[in-house]
Amino acid sequence: MVKIKKPVKGEYCREKTAIKNVFFYSNKKDNLDVKSREVYNKKLLEIHFPFSRDGNQKYKYIETIEFDNISSGDVKGVYKSANFGLGFTKNLSPIIYELEKYPSIKKIIISSSKDSKINRFNIVFNFKDLEKLFYTLEPFKKKQSNNLKKISNNELHKIFPKKFKFKGDGYSKNDLSLYIKTNQISQKDMSQSDVDSIIDLIPEKINEYSILYLADEKINHLKLEKIKNDFKKLNDQKTDTKQLENKCQIFLVL
Repeated sequence: MVKIKKPVKGEYCREKTAIKNVFFYSNKKDNLDVKSREVYNKKLLEIHFPFSRDGNQKYKYIETIEFDNISSGDVKGVYKSANFGLGFTKNLSPIIYELEKYPSIKKIIISSSKDSKINRFNIVFNFKDLEKLFYTLEPFKKKQSNNLKKISNNELHKIFPKKFKFKGDGYSKNDLSLYIKTNQISQKDMSQSDVDSIIDLIPEKINEYSILYLADEKINHLKLEKIKNDFKKLNDQKTDTKQLENKCQIFLVL
């Protein structure tokens, strides 16, 4: 049997078979030697075993994160290096705490082909859905960081008022988009005043062609909706009359 040399700190392949390679993470200083990943050879499948700094399971209930038909390197919001214990980064970790409402779920599957679904013992995320989650949560983390910086600055201002300028509450980038997303605001919820205010905020630097293109796209959508409604009215008319025939001819010309 070949003796495997463990690194002082890092990941190493402990077992190789025709089916898969099994990786462990070693840290001699902390006396750690824990299973970190399984990488399959004949199919695109990788399984991570997230662990904490003491080598124990990182999450309360979640034991593994499985990458089905997708490379872990292509998924945003997950640690690629075993030096961080694998698992989700700070931008996606909040969903873990929500999943703890379901103690029976032991595995997270991230798939490029399967639809998102909660099963009894696992939860499946289509990677596109997970990516949307990542981009939704990311600004919250940045805002949280900015708030911490502002609080720190203001506390320093109390001590060194001449060196640190007080920062009051103001608008931060992404506040509006975050509010719209998190509160699921739709067009019908907005008043004309809301619309006018948003239009006034559109910066001059936005390409004029882009605005005209989007406006034209919206107009065409409205025209198509009107055509569909007109056709439905004609189709629903039961009596076959000369007037109906004339309406149909006019519709076809349009």
